[in-house]
Amino acid sequence: MSYLIKKLSPYDLYYYTETSIPWPMENRDAVVHLRIARDSLQRFMKVTSENENRFVPQKEGKVRVVRSLINWYVTMPTAKTISIVYTFEADPGGSLPAWLVNSFADKGPYESFKN
Repeated sequence: MSYLIKKLSPYDLYYYTETSIPWPMENRDAVVHLRIARDSLQRFMKVTSENENRFVPQKEGKVRVVRSLINWYVTMPTAKTISIVYTFEADPGGSLPAWLVNSFADKGPYESFKN
């Protein structure tokens, strides 16, 4: 579940997101600041997503993500191809097994670009 909190521009916004985690662990939530920077030739785009939890109070039954920083570096090496470099750093809060955290780290980016 996600929803827009505040849109500063088409390239700068804040949103709330909740990630469902299998029982018996608790879902995670975060307020995220998303920024998009592009070059004038439309051959490079950087998307930065960083948690900034000041807009929404912590909700009962959810563990607030302590730290999250995601960068997408998208380039067009040719007119028909794109290259994506994705970096992800996070402290999801609470205690989660590494295998579970890692399973989310690679599925999200793939599904986003597939859609």
